[in-house]
Amino acid sequence: MKLLSKKMLLFFLIMAANLSHAEDNQSYVVVEKQETLGLIKNVYLIVNDMGKNNCWTNAEKIRQNTRLKLEQSGVSVITNPLGSEINPLSVNLLIAGMTIRTENGTCVGSLTVDSYKKSYERYDNLFLEYQSSNFHMSSLAYSSNNLNNQFEDYSDQFISQFAADILSYRRSSTVKNAQSKLKEFK
Repeated sequence: MKLLSKKMLLFFLIMAANLSHAEDNQSYVVVEKQETLGLIKNVYLIVNDMGKNNCWTNAEKIRQNTRLKLEQSGVSVITNPLGSEINPLSVNLLIAGMTIRTENGTCVGSLTVDSYKKSYERYDNLFLEYQSSNFHMSSLAYSSNNLNNQFEDYSDQFISQFAADILSYRRSSTVKNAQSKLKEFK
């Protein structure tokens, strides 16, 4: 184990003192990654069909079912893409299906549901793009016909879990405290 140099130790002590002083003047709420689901009020829904050879043909039905399930859970599906603005109440929700048909006619694919945000950070004359996710589920499927039924079942399960997690984390004391500080949540 490497020991801290005296300069590094002094730096950490000064930072701790500054943080302690800052906490005296303002109370901070730390919302952990998973708990941020409880803050979600708006979703920009993206359904990405990366399929080939008619292995997935009901993407629009999945979009409609997802929108209905989210709206019934109190999550608005918005029509404007999210930019780089910081808004803890909105996320992108991607439903992506990737499929291929093998030489023997079998459809093989995966369905993924991912709740994410993009952020940009300036460093000197560079802009760096980051993507963070607070919910991710995926599953593989295969069929001699198409993957419509399996993808519909998977998306229903994944979106149900996503909506249930949002509702569950909204009951968290940390999330309730954060909501009280966000004027947009009121």
